[in-house]
Amino acid sequence: MMSVFDTNVYRRLTDDQLAELMALERARSVIGGACYQVCEELLAHLARPDDPEFAYCRAGLRRLALHCQHYDGRPVLRFLPDALDQVARSVHGRALDDGDDIAASFGALIGSVVEADGADDWAALRPALGEVSARVVASRAAFTRGVREIASKFDRRLELRGGNIESILKNRERRAALIRALESEESCRAVAGMFYRSAAASLGMTVLGAPSTGIVNQIMARFPTPPRAFARVVRKAICDGFDVEKHETIAYDVRISFLVTGFANFDGVAVRLVTGDRDIHDAATAAGTASVVFWPDDYRAWLNGREAVPGEKPIRARRG
Repeated sequence: MMSVFDTNVYRRLTDDQLAELMALERARSVIGGACYQVCEELLAHLARPDDPEFAYCRAGLRRLALHCQHYDGRPVLRFLPDALDQVARSVHGRALDDGDDIAASFGALIGSVVEADGADDWAALRPALGEVSARVVASRAAFTRGVREIASKFDRRLELRGGNIESILKNRERRAALIRALESEESCRAVAGMFYRSAAASLGMTVLGAPSTGIVNQIMARFPTPPRAFARVVRKAICDGFDVEKHETIAYDVRISFLVTGFANFDGVAVRLVTGDRDIHDAATAAGTASVVFWPDDYRAWLNGREAVPGEKPIRARRG
C-alpha cells in the first residue's frame, strides 16, 4: 500500500513521530507517496522569508521528502498524478504534461529547499519558489471565483422564479430540501461535467455542448469523491454563509480528494489518503469510498495492528 499524507499531517508531525510511523509502515509493506498539491502548499510559504508559516512548512517539506523518498541510483520522490491529469488520462486518453519531467523538477526543487543553507542558497531558490506561490494563488483564486459564479447564477435563477435564498433558508423544510438538491446525484454529475471540460481545456481541446452521459458516468465511477467534495463547498457557500475566499485552501482539498478512489494506484500499488479534513471524509462517506481514506489517528492504529477501519469514525475530528 502507498500512503499519502495531506499538508497538515506533515506540518503537525514531529520528526520522532514520523520516524515511528515509517518504521511501522516498513513492517506492513507501506510506502509513502507525494501529492503535488501538498508539495505546492508547503513550497508556497517558502517564497518569502517573513512568511509566518515559513518554519513549519519547511519542516513539513523535509518530512515529506523523507517519507516519500526511494532510491534509484539517487534519491527520488514518488509522485501521484495531478487531479486534472488523472481526468485527462482516464477520459481523453492523454496526459497533460510529461509526468517524469514534472516529478524530476518538483523533486529537485524540494531537494534544494531541504538542503538550503544560508542566504545565497535561498536567494537562488527565490524565483522558483515565487513561481510556485503565484501558481497556488492563481489556482485558489480561480476556484473561489468559480464557486462564487455558481452561487450567483443560482441566486439569479431563484429571482427569475420569484423566490429568494433568504426565504428558503428561514424555512427548515425548504432549507433541507435545498441542501439535498445541491448535494444530489444530479448536482454531482454536473460537477463531473465541469471536471471533463476543465481537463479538455488544459489539453487545448474545444468542447461543444455538454459531455455525453457515458463520459459523465465514467468520471463518476472512477472519481466518485471529488464531485461530492465540490458540491459540498457550493452547498456551504449558498446555505451556510461559507466564505470561500477566507477558506481558500479548500480549493486544494478538493483536488487532493481525487486520491480518494478505489482506482488510485502507483505502479499497481493501492493508494490511501491520510487526512484530518472532515470535508474530504464526509464526501468519501457520501461517495462510498470511506474505506480508502484514513483519519491520522486511525492510520496509526491500523499500522499498530489494531482494527481501525479507514474513514468510519474520527478519533480526532480536526480539519486538515
